[in-house]
Amino acid sequence: MYPSEMMINKIWDEFENIKPDLIRCKEYLIDFINIPNDEVRNCVLELVNSDAKLIRPALMITIGKILNDGKELDEDFIKMASTLEMLHMATLIHDDIVDDSPLRRGVKTVQSRYGKDVATYAGDYLLSSVFSNILKYSKTMENAQKITESVSEILSGELIQMQNKGNTSVNEQNYYKAIYGKTAVMIALCCYEGAYMVDEIEECDKAWKLGESIGMSFQIIDDIIDFSSEDIIKKPPFQDFKEGNFTLPIIQALKNNEKEINHLRKEFLMIDGDIRKSKMLEDIIRTKIHEAGGFLYSKNIANDYGVAAMDIVGEYEDGEYKKYLERIVKRLLERTY
Repeated sequence: MYPSEMMINKIWDEFENIKPDLIRCKEYLIDFINIPNDEVRNCVLELVNSDAKLIRPALMITIGKILNDGKELDEDFIKMASTLEMLHMATLIHDDIVDDSPLRRGVKTVQSRYGKDVATYAGDYLLSSVFSNILKYSKTMENAQKITESVSEILSGELIQMQNKGNTSVNEQNYYKAIYGKTAVMIALCCYEGAYMVDEIEECDKAWKLGESIGMSFQIIDDIIDFSSEDIIKKPPFQDFKEGNFTLPIIQALKNNEKEINHLRKEFLMIDGDIRKSKMLEDIIRTKIHEAGGFLYSKNIANDYGVAAMDIVGEYEDGEYKKYLERIVKRLLERTY
């Protein structure tokens, strides 16, 4: 019986043999958030309770279960999974500060609710806890180094995206480098740690490749969805487009219709609170991206990465946890465009 006070997202109700481990993960996560400031601590706990789907720990746990013959995962494994979720949370908080985002998945961001100062301290405190935990639970210095190098790659992805901001001539390869760092590395690291933390070192590279493929596909899908309506994405649409972060659908559309796309963006930026005109321009831009092949091209690239991910999943030994992994990956990569 699970503790009544410890709830996790209902998406895990049908994954009954990893749900207890995810609950352990959330318990540790809450214990780690021992911030000596009530306002900062409460805002981070609120983020954990309202928005943490625990996707990354779930991938790590499922791979660990597959490679550990379904045996119980030790405390260090669960604490490392919790630590990587904490790292993910810290990056989200900092991203929302930089982007001045009011919502994330339909929930007010930490910075919009409590202010940038509280959000900055919350993100920084989580990061400091992450590095402390890495030293405690990573088993070897070699693994600790792998994790810290991955954190540097995550930051590099954000810096590449910042450097490309507003550059209408940004190329596909720079886009892939940015999303590899900002999204794929985090997921790849969690999959890698699923193998490493059960001492299946020879399986680590395969697990990394799986996470890398999942992450690339996931982010491209996210970038397509960003052009959907607010009802679907639960946040203001076209955010990347407005901010000059040109994602794959726009990069492809710019190749075929640069002059008109740039003109529409300038019009978009000049709108001052006119919701009717904004929605009208959104519809026009969607149509232009569609006509220029931006959405179809991006869907095909996302699909290629998705196929690569499922091929790797197929290499694992058949069993209950492999079925779990298949279902998790499919849910991540078969979201509505």
